[in-house]
Amino acid sequence: MLPLHTQQVLSDLERGVRRKAEHERRLRTERTRHDPFGMDAEIRVLVERGLQEAPCSECEDELSRAAG
Repeated sequence: MLPLHTQQVLSDLERGVRRKAEHERRLRTERTRHDPFGMDAEIRVLVERGLQEAPCSECEDELSRAAG
């Protein structure tokens, strides 16, 4: 049987590895999720936010390039 401190350290490491794997899985999911218009979820969120505010000229250029 391992000492209690060693068991705690191993448990913390295992929890950290699981948390990191879950975080990376979520990031991958977000990057690969597409909406019906073919935009990445990340871009769609930025576009939705941009619709609430007047976009700057640089954003307008990006949106027009993304639109095609």
